[in-house]
Amino acid sequence: MKSKKFPSIKDLEILPPAGVDYALNSLSVNQKILSDILHQISPYSLNKYYDLNSDDFTEQALSVFTKRDDINLCFFKGIRDSLASLIIELDINLVMFPENSYPGNRQVCKFTGVNYLTYEDSSQLDEILRIYDSSRTLVVWEDPGNPIDRGKFNFNSIIKSHVLVDCAYRFPTLDVEENTDLLKYLRKSFYIAFGLSKSVSLPGSSLSILIGLGSISKNTYPIKWDIFQASVATTFFNQQTIDTIYRDVYKKSLIKYRAKENIFILQNIPVLSICNPCFITIPVEYCSGNTGKKNYPKERLVRLTLS
Repeated sequence: MKSKKFPSIKDLEILPPAGVDYALNSLSVNQKILSDILHQISPYSLNKYYDLNSDDFTEQALSVFTKRDDINLCFFKGIRDSLASLIIELDINLVMFPENSYPGNRQVCKFTGVNYLTYEDSSQLDEILRIYDSSRTLVVWEDPGNPIDRGKFNFNSIIKSHVLVDCAYRFPTLDVEENTDLLKYLRKSFYIAFGLSKSVSLPGSSLSILIGLGSISKNTYPIKWDIFQASVATTFFNQQTIDTIYRDVYKKSLIKYRAKENIFILQNIPVLSICNPCFITIPVEYCSGNTGKKNYPKERLVRLTLS
């Protein structure tokens, strides 16, 4: 019997469904940072077991994540697991999230067995909260919105409900100029989730960070660390690496967005997204071409991945 070859790295790549684009960052971290990640892996011996616990990385991550000393931080495998953890820890029975938002929101609700409602914008969210505001309700709010801006969050609409702010397209530290406005969420005791997939171009790590002023338990949905994730976390949460990726990946991606936005504005094409490093959204009638996009037929929108 002829043995089969192991799949190549190219064969293992997860491709999006037909007609969908993952809106990943078109810029990559530099070769030195990738080499540093591999250097962190090299001391591990493959003939031993390792107890890789997120507590080992939390203190280091916090030291470069923010200068504030009142922030609690916990690692998860993707923002989806951050949401699942909060649902379990807070005993949530209803989740609200934006229409056409991250598909993982709906998947988590089905997996955990909780009910969910979707809203189109902040105004509709206000209306729903008048009925369903409860200590067992969790609102997912995106900042920036995906695929479109949802308006301004009305803090007065939240009385009892918990809030998770999905910042997948924000740079995953607090102390950068673009993120100073996030403090308004923390002052209201909201949770904030960041990912390393989109804004800093490290989707292979599947790492996310959940922060808040209150306690965050890693035990309700613990991340099962592997050596690669541990090496990425150790490499990324170093001030020099943070500064490099912020300058060479995140800031340059925002410049690309603004350049694209200006071109559309000069052509009188409405831009429906808010500045982010990975995509820009416009009405479908202004779009041509078949690559790097995701269509929303009902809303007649198209999300274009920046390239």
